[in-house]
Amino acid sequence: MDRTQIAHLDDESFYSVEDTLPDPFSAMHPNPRFHIPANGDEGIRSVPLPGVRCPKCAKDGKEVWVIPGRACGYCGTACV
Repeated sequence: MDRTQIAHLDDESFYSVEDTLPDPFSAMHPNPRFHIPANGDEGIRSVPLPGVRCPKCAKDGKEVWVIPGRACGYCGTACV
């Protein structure tokens, strides 16, 4: 006996798993976390973030990015 036949047993209130759960691949229940863009207008976009390299750390060969007007978190140098 397969799962679809189980739903048609004596008790009408007994349903199979397929009858109670939505089909995850149906168009009626789209999953927005796994949306695939349909055209070239959507997709990965890069947005430039404000930041400057710390000049003191750059001299030491380190790549440290700081928000302009703040002090470097590693060496304390004010970065503009």
